[in-house]
Amino acid sequence: YFFEAIARSILIADLDCTMVGECALTSDRHEISSLRCPPGRGRILDPPSMLGCFTCQPGSFQVLKAANASCLRCPKQTAVCNTTHVIMQPGYMVEATANLSNMSVMSPVVDVNKTYACPNAAACPGGQLSYQSQSSMCAVGYVGRACIWPAAGYASSDAAPLRFVQCPTSRLGLLLLSAFLIVKDVLLFAISSFSVLGAKAESKESGVLLNQLMSFATVNSICFMVIAQRDVYQQLNGFAEHFLFSCGLAMDLARGQGGGGTSIACVIHAILGTDYVTLWMRFFAASLTPVMLIIILSCLQDPWLAFIVGTNCFLPSLCGRAAWHFVAYKPSEEEATFIGDLAPGESMVSYFIPVIATLMCFFAVTIWSWMRAVSVAKAPLPPHVLYISRAYKSEHAGWELERLLRKMLLALIQGAFPITIHPVSLLALTSIVLMFSLVAYLKLKPYKKDAFNQLETLLLMIGVSMPILTIMSVGMTLMMGAVAAAMIRDHRRD
Repeated sequence: YFFEAIARSILIADLDCTMVGECALTSDRHEISSLRCPPGRGRILDPPSMLGCFTCQPGSFQVLKAANASCLRCPKQTAVCNTTHVIMQPGYMVEATANLSNMSVMSPVVDVNKTYACPNAAACPGGQLSYQSQSSMCAVGYVGRACIWPAAGYASSDAAPLRFVQCPTSRLGLLLLSAFLIVKDVLLFAISSFSVLGAKAESKESGVLLNQLMSFATVNSICFMVIAQRDVYQQLNGFAEHFLFSCGLAMDLARGQGGGGTSIACVIHAILGTDYVTLWMRFFAASLTPVMLIIILSCLQDPWLAFIVGTNCFLPSLCGRAAWHFVAYKPSEEEATFIGDLAPGESMVSYFIPVIATLMCFFAVTIWSWMRAVSVAKAPLPPHVLYISRAYKSEHAGWELERLLRKMLLALIQGAFPITIHPVSLLALTSIVLMFSLVAYLKLKPYKKDAFNQLETLLLMIGVSMPILTIMSVGMTLMMGAVAAAMIRDHRRD
């Protein structure tokens, strides 16, 4: 329906045109304080003598029945944008009120054409703006611009700083979570300790092979999680998706890293009652159990043995947690860059110095302690020296340190360049680290048995190629998605 009124002068306090398709008022003088238009139509004054509700032009939309609502420009990165509907592409969002059907003024949606890129693409499933069928821009557990803040009852997971999990709501649930986090560290430390204490001069082939495969699993896990962020993973059936997630979780736990479903921040929040858990709080909380285990084993056995076992078990994951302070992302072109816990106005020098000093201390103390343990040991060699040197030639007795430093570097890179934010940078740096290790193994061949040198070289070659192939796969997926989106837009335009 179309409603039209023509007069010399039109004075109306409140005109409701929501029951008609379009309405037009033509007069030399008009004063209309409130003009309500139906969704898909906006208040337009064109020419100066004509005021009314007219259908929004292509590339604009209007989803309110609010007073004096005008058509707004479609935001960027939309999957669908017509006069009455806006659906964002996954990984992007716009700010919007929870219920547009109850809005009586235009101001809460004026900025909806400002698009925010979500650093965790899974947090933004592709929300919908519509008068009656609106869906949330953020996934369950995520709130705020770019969906970077946890909702009430949620906290950052131990797997990544911008991935949130639901915290237990009961005391029993919190106790079980705390017990799991402690038992996980205790079991890993106990297994490693018994392996070291039982070390003999002749190394078992199974132990060397397991060590090599676990190192390879680190790279495999990184590449798997990058693929898991893409559409290929989302198209898997439920059983396959849960199976692959369980495999990734098992690899993380076997390496002593936090799984995606656990959050030490939930425990800290319950104990301290603070609304915001800093990265340093999580770092120190994650360090408590390892430090206590090292102290206990030092009292029961040998301090050097305890330190070697403790650094090998826990130092890579602690490096990854410290590197969370370097995580940087920019939600939009107009927004400032977010960096870890850096507060607005805080000096970047004072923010980064403690983090860099901590990481430098980790690497320096590890290199010094491991090299000293091997160099000063005399016959009969203590168990911890036998454990780290028995598989290698005498001139490369401390070569196990290379594997530990490699794990620390990979954990640091994975922490500073999360999969959800910088997948390509993560894969490229991972490949570079493995390339240096590959060159070292090709030149030095540190194992006593040449078969182990060949196997390690083969695994490293596969490890170098996997990130490169993953980058190509992700790039191809993104290119195909962009082409498909362009074809859809052209089809709609026609």
